[in-house]
Amino acid sequence: MSSQEKGRPTYLNEVTRQLTDLSRAVELEPCAERLLTNGIKHAMQAWGDKAIPDQVPEWRSFCSEDHSPVEYSVAVDYRTGAAQLRYLVEPQADEATLEAFQARALEFVGILDQQYQDTVSLDRVKAIQDIFLPTDGEARGKFAAFFSQVASGNASVPEWKIYLDTRTRGAENAWNFVRATLTRLGMEGAYEIITRTMEPTDIPFLFALDLNPGPDSRVKVYFEHPNGMAVDIAAKLATICPETNPKEVERFLVTMSGGSPGPYRGKPAGTCIAFKIGEDGGLKTPEGTMYFPISEYTPHDQEVRRRIERHLTRIGNGDILRTYQRSIDVLKKRPLEVGRGLHSWVAFKTTKTRGEVFTFYISAEMYNALPVRERDAELWNEESNAASTKAQRGRSSRFETMSALSSLLMVAAPLCGLAAVAYAKIRHW
Repeated sequence: MSSQEKGRPTYLNEVTRQLTDLSRAVELEPCAERLLTNGIKHAMQAWGDKAIPDQVPEWRSFCSEDHSPVEYSVAVDYRTGAAQLRYLVEPQADEATLEAFQARALEFVGILDQQYQDTVSLDRVKAIQDIFLPTDGEARGKFAAFFSQVASGNASVPEWKIYLDTRTRGAENAWNFVRATLTRLGMEGAYEIITRTMEPTDIPFLFALDLNPGPDSRVKVYFEHPNGMAVDIAAKLATICPETNPKEVERFLVTMSGGSPGPYRGKPAGTCIAFKIGEDGGLKTPEGTMYFPISEYTPHDQEVRRRIERHLTRIGNGDILRTYQRSIDVLKKRPLEVGRGLHSWVAFKTTKTRGEVFTFYISAEMYNALPVRERDAELWNEESNAASTKAQRGRSSRFETMSALSSLLMVAAPLCGLAAVAYAKIRHW
């Protein structure tokens, strides 16, 4: 360890501290907290004792906004207020090459096989390993693999996931990768469902597998929607995933973007389509989640916090609001208004039968915060924001006029059917 690194925390120490603080902020039971802290020890087995450098290393991890190799997220259920804590980690290699990171990812797959053989199934990973983690030196993706572990409440069984880069052979082959992978997994029908609605401009960028055995294990495909409009993205998600409420998804995007209906010209909004196999061997109805890269559409983290708090206040569940506030307060290392990147993404999932889930993603911020962003009218589409606000004001004024006229008629035509008739007509104006 160099003299400059002395006194700096190691990766494992810092992440263990943050996981402990977050577990208590979201009120996990000690058993669930231990699952997460034990899991990260295994994930960092080969590199966790290294001191965190004061600058971003040569390998710039896409795991989080500031290139930290760890990111956290908290998912909260609107109905119950229950929270689920997750971390995402990219096992670090000794060399800053994709080949070295692929080898490290495969090494960790072996560790999972050894340490969690009773609770993790790697059959599907092994079935597609040659597609995403090729050994021919031809890989061109941005990362090899991310892994995540999830825990909630008094969980006693670890839940792991793996995330793979669909652009391992280049972005132009991403769609072919999705088709080949789903076919390999016996889910050709999932590809047909996706392609009936998604367009060539919708780019698959992540492929994920739940590693828990059993029928609830999902296969997930993530898409980017460059220059997408809120109404169009929501409609696509609802078409593929009929449990999705498109109006609520559209409202979520507009709120999180600061009032813009799109197009989102910066980092694209994203969607996730999750598939399961039913007992009859056929596909179950897919479920969808909406993702928005909120840090790219705001000047600093304080503004992100304001938008999220306003959204959660509208929901009316104070427990969820306090869970969010506690999580940010224990993780932040600086005033929120001096930078960006503590928040990265926000996500929203709606189902008709199981309610709604809101997720916020937060960085470990091991390195420097992203700089405050000056307002970018083109990026944030301020003209659309203004038009949207003007339209909303117009609708409000129209509603107020209708209400006033309705009241006048109700007073002017008492004791006869004219008031009811006129009122009914005005309602359809």
